[in-house]
Amino acid sequence: MDFTYHKKLSPIVGVILALAFVETIVLHVIAMALWGWKVAIVIGLLDLSLVVMLYRMIRSFRLNPITIRDNIVTMRRGRTMGVPIVIDEIKHFRTTWSGDDLKAHYVLSMALAAWPTVMFDLKNPIIRRGKSITAIAHCVDDPERFQLAVRQINQARV
Repeated sequence: MDFTYHKKLSPIVGVILALAFVETIVLHVIAMALWGWKVAIVIGLLDLSLVVMLYRMIRSFRLNPITIRDNIVTMRRGRTMGVPIVIDEIKHFRTTWSGDDLKAHYVLSMALAAWPTVMFDLKNPIIRRGKSITAIAHCVDDPERFQLAVRQINQARV
């Protein structure tokens, strides 16, 4: 079962992509005027690599959805992050959360700059980059369907 998140995250990264593209053009013109074409080309190539990276990030959101397979939910954020979680380890879904909740050291927010649509607590902490994580937040396009699927699989196993 696959669950998308690109409809919520792509527009935010798309705005950053558009700003990076404009910045590339403006900086290229300024560098050309101040330092010449050699410096402008180097700066332009560096900026262009950022634009390409952002474009590929947006594409990876669509190509790497959240998956539920073999009792494992793999929470993904493009190709940059994937966290496999056994469904039995999901304690409960939260109905509300605050900005302070999302900033807590034990929360892994995979929603980038978007407000998460799903947040759940884990029964046992997982270690992620040296941090003990007990809650995960993400910006799933269809949070009700995602929560229902996890609950149904959990109930079927009991």
